[in-house]
Order: sequence, then C-alpha cells, then structure tokens
Amino acid sequence: MNSIDTSVLNRVSIKRLTEAVIESNGGSVDRSTSDRWEATLPPSLSTVSTSNSTNQSGETGNDTLDAIAAGIEDKTPSTTQPKTTLVFDTEDMDPGAGDIVVRPGTTFFNSLLETARDGDHVGYVHLGPSNLQMHTPPVFDRLDTEITTDGFNAGERENAAAFHYHVQMDCVQSYHRERFETITFDIDSGVRLPDLTDRFVAHFDTLATDADSEQHDPVDLSVDRAEQLYNKAVEALKERIQPDTEELGTEASTAASEREAEIQELYEQRRQELDAELEAQRQKIRKWKRKARSAQYEKTRKEYLSNKRDAERELEDLKPTVAERKETLRTEEQEQISKTQARHAVDIDVVAVGTTIITYDVGELSVKVRDGDRIGETTIEYTPANNTFGSFTCSDCGRSFEDAGSPVVCDDGHVICQECRKECDGCGVLVCGETADAFPACEYCGTVECPDCHTSCSTCGRSVCAAHRKQCSTDDEPVCSLCGGQCETCDRFHCDDHLTACTDDSALHCPDHVSDCDACAGPTCDDHLGQCAVCDGGFCTTDRVPAINIGGDLCPDHASYCSHCDGYHTSDNVQSCHVCGSDACADHTSLCAIGENPVCDTHTKTCETCRDTVCTDHAAECAHCDGCHCTDHTVVCDICNDTIGSDHATECTDCGDIVCPAHVETCADCGDQFCTNHTTTCVDCGEQFCYDDLTNCAECHNWTCDDHSTTCSECGEQHCSSHSTTCAECGDTRCITHATECLHCGDDYCPIHLDACDHCDDPICSTHRNDCTACDTTVCPDHARDCTHCGETFCVDDIVECAHCEQPYCDTDALTCDTCGNAVCPSHASQCGDCGSVTCPDDITKCTVCNASGYCPDHIAQCYDCGEAFCADHLLDCAGCDDLICEADAVHCTDCDQPFAASHTEACTACGEPVCEGDQITCAACGEPRCSDHAVPCAEDGELFCERHLDYCAHCASKPEEPPAKRCPEHLNRCIVGDEQLCDKHTITAPISQQPICEKHAETCELCEQRYAPRLIEDGRCETCASIGETTHSIPDDLVDEFRSVRGASNRAYLIVYGKHLLKANQIVVVNRATNEVVHRRKVGFIDRLRGVFK
Repeated sequence: MNSIDTSVLNRVSIKRLTEAVIESNGGSVDRSTSDRWEATLPPSLSTVSTSNSTNQSGETGNDTLDAIAAGIEDKTPSTTQPKTTLVFDTEDMDPGAGDIVVRPGTTFFNSLLETARDGDHVGYVHLGPSNLQMHTPPVFDRLDTEITTDGFNAGERENAAAFHYHVQMDCVQSYHRERFETITFDIDSGVRLPDLTDRFVAHFDTLATDADSEQHDPVDLSVDRAEQLYNKAVEALKERIQPDTEELGTEASTAASEREAEIQELYEQRRQELDAELEAQRQKIRKWKRKARSAQYEKTRKEYLSNKRDAERELEDLKPTVAERKETLRTEEQEQISKTQARHAVDIDVVAVGTTIITYDVGELSVKVRDGDRIGETTIEYTPANNTFGSFTCSDCGRSFEDAGSPVVCDDGHVICQECRKECDGCGVLVCGETADAFPACEYCGTVECPDCHTSCSTCGRSVCAAHRKQCSTDDEPVCSLCGGQCETCDRFHCDDHLTACTDDSALHCPDHVSDCDACAGPTCDDHLGQCAVCDGGFCTTDRVPAINIGGDLCPDHASYCSHCDGYHTSDNVQSCHVCGSDACADHTSLCAIGENPVCDTHTKTCETCRDTVCTDHAAECAHCDGCHCTDHTVVCDICNDTIGSDHATECTDCGDIVCPAHVETCADCGDQFCTNHTTTCVDCGEQFCYDDLTNCAECHNWTCDDHSTTCSECGEQHCSSHSTTCAECGDTRCITHATECLHCGDDYCPIHLDACDHCDDPICSTHRNDCTACDTTVCPDHARDCTHCGETFCVDDIVECAHCEQPYCDTDALTCDTCGNAVCPSHASQCGDCGSVTCPDDITKCTVCNASGYCPDHIAQCYDCGEAFCADHLLDCAGCDDLICEADAVHCTDCDQPFAASHTEACTACGEPVCEGDQITCAACGEPRCSDHAVPCAEDGELFCERHLDYCAHCASKPEEPPAKRCPEHLNRCIVGDEQLCDKHTITAPISQQPICEKHAETCELCEQRYAPRLIEDGRCETCASIGETTHSIPDDLVDEFRSVRGASNRAYLIVYGKHLLKANQIVVVNRATNEVVHRRKVGFIDRLRGVFK
C-alpha cells in the first residue's frame, strides 16, 4: 500500500483521479499536453466550468448543489457537452480565462470528489518491461564475480486489483490533511502486494501521460471476488490511517482537556467568589453574636441581637440567589465544555475514487557470468511490476549464491558455486557435477584426479591422491597412509603386512628389528629384549626381573621373591617361614628358642621376662602390661581368666586364688591384700574393707565401717549415717524410723516433743505453734492470722479479708456491705445518704449536685445525656425514651411542650426553638430541621420544604383568576432565554442544549420544523440542520434503503436525515433518538434547494 500526501506532491495522483472520474462518467480526455488537458466533461461536471462567472441563471453558486439540481430537475438535458481545458500546475503554466485549475481545495476538485462518491470507476493498466525501469538483483552488488544481464523473457501474466481512496482529515488542532491511498491485492490468491503498489505509484506520471500505452481486454472478475477484495482493502485502509487518526485524536483530546480545565478553573473561581459572599455574611452574623455575648448593658445586647437577626435574614435571602447564580454558572460551564468538545472533534472523510485492474508479466532475466577466460549463462526469475527476483542459485547443487558466495564457471560453461567446482590436483582440468563422475576423488580428502593421474592402494583398493599414498620399503608397492606406517626403529615406511607390533609397547617394527621372547614367545623389539644373569636366555621385560643379591636380571625359573625387602633373590638365598609358609631371604628370618624352626620377621616375638626370641605360636600377650611373654613365664587370673606375666600375679589372703592387679584390693583397716570377692566399700566413706572390719545397716542393709555406724536410742539397732539423726530438743540419737520432722523449720524431733495442727494435722514444734484467740485451737503458721484492727491471733476460720484493702480482720471488727455482701473493714465502710445501709467503696456514688454524701446503687442514677450521677431529687423522666435526665440537660419541645433530653431534640433553623424527634420536620431540599410552624408543602407533591426553597411559576402567577402556588426546585425550570422560574407545563426541553425554554421564547427551524432556543438558530436553520453532511452518523437501515443517498446530523434529541431521490422530491426526516421513531417528515423541493435551505 502507498500513500501520497497532497500537501507535498500529488499532481500525478490527481491526474489519475481526474481521468478516471471523467471517463467513467461519459466524458473524454486528450492527454497530448502533460499539464494542460483538453477534456469533454460529463453532465455531472459540465456546470462547474462556468461556476466562477457571474450567476445570471438563478443558480445557487454551490457547485455540488447546482450539479445535483441540474441532473435531477432538468428534464431535457443538453445533447452537446462543452470542451474544457484542465490545468494541473499553475506555476509552470498560467491558466487562461476559461481554464479550470485542478488541485485540492478548488471548486472543481471538490465536485470531482462528490461525483466520485456516486459511482465506481474501473481502469485497466498493463505493467510490462516496455514502460517500467528494469533493475538487477541486489545480490549482484555483494558478489565479487563480474555479472551482467542480457534481456528479459516474459512468461505468464498475473492479475491484480488496485483500490484508490481519497482521505481527508480535519481537526481544529492540526493542519488540514489530505492524501490518496492505493492498496493492491492479487486477484486469484488475495495476497496483498505492497511492492507492486510502490512500482505502480512510482510510474503514475509515465502511465498518466502515455497516450499510446498498451490496451488489454478486461479481466474476468466475479462480483463476489471483487467484493471480497474490496472488503480487504477497506480493512487495510483502516490500519493505514489508524496512526494518523490516533495522533489527531490524541492532540485534539489533549487540547480539549486543557481548554476544559481552563473553563472549569474559571467557573470554579466564580463559584468560590459566590461562596465567599455567603461566608462574609456568616462572619457578619458571628460578629454580632460575639458582641451581644460580651455586651455590658441589656439595651446594647438587644441592639446587637437585632443586628444579628437582620444579618441572618440577609443570609437566608442571599442563599437562593447564590444557588441560582451557581446553577447558571454550571449551565454555562457545560455549554462551553460541549462547544469545546465539538470544536475539537476529528472529522475523517474517505472517498473510494476508483479501481485499477493491473496485468503484469512474470518471466526470466538472462544473466552472464565471467570467470577469467570462461563465460557462463543462466537465468533468474523476475517480475518487473513489483521488482522482485527469484534466487540466484548454483546450477549443480541449487544453493543460493547469497549463502554460497561468488559463482564460478566450469570448462563446460556452467555457473556453479565454489563447493561444486572440481579441479584435477595433478593436471588442473576444471569440471562441475555434471561430468565429475568420470573423475575419481580421493576417499580421504575429496581431491579430484583425472584417470591419468589416479592410483589405488595395493592393500585396500581405495582411491587416494598423491598426498595420501607412499611406497612400501619392503616390496615397493603403492600404499595409502591408513594401510601402512613407519618402523619405530629405522623410521622407514612399510605396509601393514610387513610391520609387527612389539609385545611391550605395541610399537610397529619391520622384520629386521623384532625377535621372539624365550619365555612367552611374544615378538619383542631390540630395545625391550634382555638376558638372564643365570642362564643367558633372551626375555621380554614382562618375563624378567632385576636381582637384589647379584647384578643383572633373572628369568622366572631362577628368581624368588622376598616380601620383606620387596625384591627378587636367587633361589638358593631364600627360606620358608614355619608359621606362615612365605619365602624370606636370610636377612629377614630367625630361629625360635623353643621349637628351633625358621621364622620370618613378621612372626617373631621377644619375651619380656627372659628376653629370648620365640615364634608367635610360643608367645602370649600380657593383659596387664600389653607385653609378650613366652609360655614358660605366663599364668591365668582365677577371676577374669586373662593371661598375665608371672611378675604381675598376686595370691588372695582369704581364699588363696591367683589374681591379676585389676582384681586385688587392700583393706583400709588391717592392711592385708584380698581378691575383689572378699572385700567391699563403706557406704559412708567409700573406703575398701574386708568383711571382718564392716557392720551391716539395719535400715538399708549396706555395709559401713566402725567409724560411721550409730545405735538408735529407741530401737537399739545399728545404722549408717544416712539413716540416723539427732533430736533438736533433747539431743538423743534416733534412726529415721523413730524421728519426726517439723515441716516449718525442717528440724528432726522425738515424737514427744511435737504437736499436730488442728487444721492440717502437720507436726509442729513448740517454736512454730499458735493458739486461736476465738476458738483456742492449735494451728500452724499457715493457718494463723493476726487481726489488723485488734492485733490478736486467730485461725483462718475466725478471720476475714476486707474486699477493698485485702487486710485480715476478726469477725468482731469486720463489717458486711449491704449491696454486694462482701466483707469491708471499718476504714472503708460508708453509709448511704438516703437509706443508711452499709456500703463498700465500690458500691458508693456521690450526687453531682449535692455532693455532700454518697448513695447506694438503689438511690442514685446516671443522666442519659451527660452521663453524670444524680440522686432522685435532681433527675427527671425523658418523654422520648423513658430514661432519666438531669435538670441541666432537660428541654421542652416547642410543639408538644413535653420534657426531653437535649440529645432527642434539634433546634428549628427558622425560630431556633427545640423540636423533639416525633414532631421534627426535615426540609427535603437542604435537610434542615423545622418545626411545624416553619415548614411549607410543595404544590406538586406535598413534600415539605423550608420556605426559601419554594417559588412561584412566573406564568401561573400572572393569571389573576388562579391563586399562585409555590413549588420546589424539582418542579420548577428556569427559561434559558427569559431567565424566569416556570413549572413543567409551561416549559419544553431544547433538543440541542437539553435545557428548559418557555414556549414564547422558542423558535421553529425552517428546515426540520422543530422548536429550538433562538441563539441556536441562524438564518432560519438550527445548528443541527446547518451541519448536515459534515460528519458521519448512524442512519437507520430503512431510511438508507428508502433513498438514493442520505446524509444526516444529530443532536441530543433528534437525528435529522436529508434523503435524496433520483426523480422524486428530496425529504427531511426527523427521528426521535430515544425511541428511533420518525416524528416529522417534509419534502424539500428544487426551489428550497435553490434558496439555500440545504447546502
């Protein structure tokens, strides 16, 4: 798709449009002169040529209207069509007196677009090499080879459809934008062809001035297919103009928003000025109120209060005036914003000015390639109409030269890529894939050789080049590099049949440098073959070892291994160990002192007692010292059965057993040594004793020594120190069974020195015993209390705690609260001022008024409003909620005269008197509370309002026969012309502004015959009728189908449609937008149009 902006250069596009419209409507064009055409105009355009002259025939002066009027009203059209000169460039050629200038904005150009709207114009163009500039493929510029073209051979012909549109965009925020758009599709596939569009548009000038261009038969294009392509073109056009539309819309929206913000700021400032007037009046009221409060004399105070009431009345009078002026400002603000939005709207007009059927050639471009002295020829697919090329490829493998690099030419003249080029490495002959089969290639590197230069491997038969073949040094046969190798000894090349791998390192050697091993018979090279020092035989490195006791190597038959020195010795220098049977040399063997057998170093031990050398079979390890001893110097412990050296054994004094040091103990009393079975530990001191020096405790039956055993004075039994104690009273020794502990001091006593608590039965000593003053019982400290008031000691049953201070008091000194029943001490007890009952501090409350004494809960209550406590003498019953209220918070309703809490009343905003909730009236407009004397009903629905919110209808009040009635703002309208307050039946709603207007100020539009505000009617027509055709509107389908063409405009109430008939009179139709019903219809005749009623 291509677009031409008429603000830059559009002469060629305008010529195409002009020619298409004139010829498709029955006219003709002589294009002999490029910028000055001689044209015979069709009837729809013939009147335009005289539109600039003086109007003497009664025409309207509007070219479009006169053309339409001439085509419809003239029943005897002229048979002769005048010739006219059309001028396209006024700078290069001055127009004559009768010439018509064709460019955007002129009268003729606008009529041309109007005519283009009424029909479909189809042109036919052929794009071939004769009228298009030929190009070379871009890939030629990126290749190093010399390449030239040698003509174009046409093949098939393709068909395309190009749709032309004129787009006009208008916006107050942007310059006038006008341009042509061309969108092209392939007719068969429906694929969009932007490249073809570019070439077509680029050659508009040549095609428009080429009078002798080739003519072709129309293409067979079905209606359905044409409609499909046209719909696709429309969608593409929408995408094309969408960025400009969004840009204009954004600019317009930004400008409108800025202007709206300025308007809103201006009107907000005016509203704030009105609020400032109200605030100034309120300040005046507060000023008089402050002066009245601080006045020293009653006369002065009354004067100030009078001034305050005057100011309040002035405020009440000012409020409706301010509200009215605010409403007027809001109306004006909305009108200004609506006008701003309308003024910044974006208008887009799109005209389908014609369709061009394009036929174009598809063929091949002949190409010559020069490679040195060789020249090759090939072809490339080429379409001149859209300047597109096929791939420039290798004739052998088909790869594109854009990827494969510069092309070359073989000796046969074929154009090929570098990879398909085959050249004999021997003689230099050059071939391509078509003849390369006769030239064998090296199977390793691919090098091509001709049959004369070719040789095969004598071993594997592969084709190999000179770089990958050698001669065998043994038989001189040709061999490839993979079927032979170098001898590691002499470095000469041999084939695989004449090479042998050495057993030691697998290196290859020729027959002259390899021999067989005498032990394994494996082939071994000269470097790895050695002799045995005993037998002089030849052996490989695997079958010979170095000797330690002699110089040289040994073969397997003459070598023995010693594991201790990790080396080989001759067989006569090695012995076998008696214990393990392994071989060891003379340096690593000894004789056992007991068995006199040879033993290796691993199995030799030395006795710690006699220091003789023995084998491990005749030695044992001591469990005490971890040393080894021979079997002649070891014994076994009779307790643990461990083997120990005879130097570490001891005999028990009691039983005579032989024991190790771990099982020997010495008695701490007699000093004799015993085995562990005949000694034990004292439970008190932990020392070891024999059983003859220990005593058994009668309580725990543990053994204790004589120093730590005691005898109980009660039972006479002996006990250890853990089970004996001493009485804290008399000092006698007692076992724990015959002693008792005092639970408060923790000391032990004889039972006769303790008493039992009468409450818990715990034993108590004389120090911690207490006697109750009231009941004379014996109690422990946990159950004894001292009275805070009298200081005497009492048991817990004869003492109570004060609920306030939590101190103990005896029954005699404690009191009981008559309200909660809790105990209270004399210091915290009070008497009710009404009934005299005993009351604790938590239940006593003082009256806010009399404050002299406290009261119990039964004789005091809280005020509903202030929450303070009062006695019965200072409280009243509220008539609204039955709660109690104090005298200070009680008020009387001005309507019912009943006492109420102040929170249950509100002051009437008119008189200031309190009104209870039941009698209170709320104004439906401002929500202020009113008494019944100061609330007025609306005459329409009876709803109650403040009197200042009601007013009279100006028309109703002017009728003396009917008494005027007041209405609320909801049932009154202000006429936007006369500014009078009117009821609903005396006003109508203006269709455009949707504002109220009275009948006497409304005017009728001459065209649609509807009633409008006077300021919205100019020259007898409303703004809606004046804008018919300027913007696009959604018109009902039944109206579209009824007329040949329709245009429309709308306001908030109506859609005004101007419908054109071919022969019948045109009509104005008024449609109600809310119901979509036709509310008015009238005919517009030829005379009305000539009078300019509709333009």
